[in-house]
Amino acid sequence: MKILYKTNLLAFIITLVLYLTIYFGLLFQILLGLIQIFSALSLFYYWKNISKSSKAKVLYYWLFVAVYFLLCITIENLYNDTIPYIIGLILLPLSIASYFLYTLKRINKELS
Repeated sequence: MKILYKTNLLAFIITLVLYLTIYFGLLFQILLGLIQIFSALSLFYYWKNISKSSKAKVLYYWLFVAVYFLLCITIENLYNDTIPYIIGLILLPLSIASYFLYTLKRINKELS
């Protein structure tokens, strides 16, 4: 579980650093998303050992990911303006990623 958390933390930090170039940050954010989705799937292996509150946080994470994915599919014209583009492609995914990182840290503490 510690490896899972440290991998996510490292990917999150690299993403933030790469956002200094914006382009590479956006590209690496895709990898961060994939790492976090596979990490969230792997949490089901530990599901019996996780507290109810942490289970709820993981389920909220999946809800956030699903809603964001549906928004990206349905609202294509939203990205014609700069502010929604920044919010939709940078701030929302990083918010979801930071929420999952926080949840993963709590679960890591529980299982240690």
